[in-house]
Formats: sequence, C-alpha cells, structure tokens
Amino acid sequence: MIGLAASGRTPYVIGAMRAARLAGVFTAGICCVSPSAMAEVAERVVECPVGPEVVTGSTRMKSGTAQKMILNMISTGVQIRTGKTYGYLMADVKRSNIKLVNRARNIFRSVLEPLNGVKMSIDLNNGDAIDCLIDDCDGSVKRAMVAARWSCSPAEAKERLDAVGGILKKAL
Repeated sequence: MIGLAASGRTPYVIGAMRAARLAGVFTAGICCVSPSAMAEVAERVVECPVGPEVVTGSTRMKSGTAQKMILNMISTGVQIRTGKTYGYLMADVKRSNIKLVNRARNIFRSVLEPLNGVKMSIDLNNGDAIDCLIDDCDGSVKRAMVAARWSCSPAEAKERLDAVGGILKKAL
C-alpha cells in the first residue's frame, strides 16, 4: 500500500497506512516534507521536499507533480521487474486499437529481427501473419514472439515463458 500525502500527515492516509500495517500489508509513503509523520507509520517513505507552492494550498502543483513522478518511477520499475518490458519496449502491449495493433507488430519485429540467421516460423514482413500468431497466443505478443522464435505451439511458448517467470529475454 502506498500512501500519498503532500503534507506527510493527512489523517485519512495515516489511518489507512496503520490499518494496512495491522493487516500485514507492506506500506510505503510518498510525501513532500521532511521529516514527516508518515515516516513513523510506513515501512518505507520517500520524502521529497519541494518547498512552498506558488499558490498556497494548491498541492496539485509542485507537490502533486513530484508525487506523480515518483509513482511513475515506481510503476516503471515494477513493469521491468515483472517482465512487461523487453529492453526499452513494452512487450506486453495489449492490442485494443489500431495504433496498438501496429505498435505490437513493430515490437514483434524489433525484438525478433536482430536474431539474424535464426530460422523462424513466420515472415516478419507479413503483418497479417504476425496478427494471426498473436491471436493464436490469446493476444499475448510476448508468447507469440517466443512461439515464432522457437517455431513452437502457443502452449509450448507459454510453458517456456512461465519457466522463466515471464521474462521475454530469458525465453528467447
């Protein structure tokens, strides 16, 4: 549980953090002062003093922006650690619109093209074939890349990915 409170002492946030700790949940806090009351409650705290706001009482400005940037760093790190990425690419993209369909194709090609000389079960220049393979893999771009790389079934591609904790680089 991550508590957000620009002041580091918002009662509702502190109360939620206490309840989470009592329930055995890992707690972290993000605030914009140091020292903070949050540090007494959270197991980990990021204190990011930004100084006074341009408009007093308007924490959506500097404090809100600072907290958002910290959350972005945390979520990016989580995506990397859980295997959602391949290098700088979001390999676990969901094809929910035409832009993302094209992005999935480009990621597919970008990951597999450098494997020069490796015989694959798919023509990387054929977008329809890539789409079909991704569809056969229940929409999983990562699973489709593994299936193409090893010329294996979607089920075997899933097993290969599962065996390495979903980390595409290891599966390839």
